[in-house]
Amino acid sequence: MLSKEFTKALLAVCKELNENGIEFVVIGSVNSALQGYFEKPKDIDIVVRFEEVDKALSCLSHFFIEELHTPEKYILRLGVFGVRVEVIGNNNSHSAHAKAFNARKESSLEGERIFILPLEKSIEFYKETGMTEKAKELKMFVDKNK
Repeated sequence: MLSKEFTKALLAVCKELNENGIEFVVIGSVNSALQGYFEKPKDIDIVVRFEEVDKALSCLSHFFIEELHTPEKYILRLGVFGVRVEVIGNNNSHSAHAKAFNARKESSLEGERIFILPLEKSIEFYKETGMTEKAKELKMFVDKNK
């Protein structure tokens, strides 16, 4: 379950992305929380296609704080109603972010269309990105709730 602040921030960003035709997937602790895993998120992580990062920056510019980039990865750091949001574009088609994007499934939150990463795929994402403890904890939750 998400706090009111996180829900409001997530809905605002998803609304902008949807209205501008930008495909995305919510990952990380917010994704897990949306699927029933109790975890208090510190931020919201959203993956977009690398080629749509500029479009995302344009439609989310009123929330903009900073951008970070390498040749392979681009991160837009936003402040949305007091919540930190990172919009990530990864140019490596074999990266964990790209795999997450390709494994997404459609859902909704308070009537807004969102895309989430199934928990089984989240476990793979955490393993691939070196977050083995998180992967173990989430796997225990998934196994317990089958």
